[in-house]
Amino acid sequence: MSLHDIAAHYEITGDEKVLESAINKTKYGIFTGQLENGGWAGHNSWIVYQGIILRGIVELYRVLPTDHPFRKELYPHIIAAMNHIIVQQTESGAVWNCWDLDELSR
Repeated sequence: MSLHDIAAHYEITGDEKVLESAINKTKYGIFTGQLENGGWAGHNSWIVYQGIILRGIVELYRVLPTDHPFRKELYPHIIAAMNHIIVQQTESGAVWNCWDLDELSR
């Protein structure tokens, strides 16, 4: 199940265990793979997967209670991921499919 689905589940049910699961998946899955440039390498360097990851963390941010401490930790990762996608955009408005040349060559 993707993070945006888990966030939606929490929003509907209010189940704190679901929220904690989403936070843990983000901390130990998404954050650990995010590079300094805001993107993710390998398979996740393809723009479609960057978008899926970004959508998930934005949805989690949206459903977190406004006073939840994880919001402050999550926000910089969102901005970094958004900036990474913006940097990939060309003058025509198109984005590179994949910025990881090793992955692209496969």
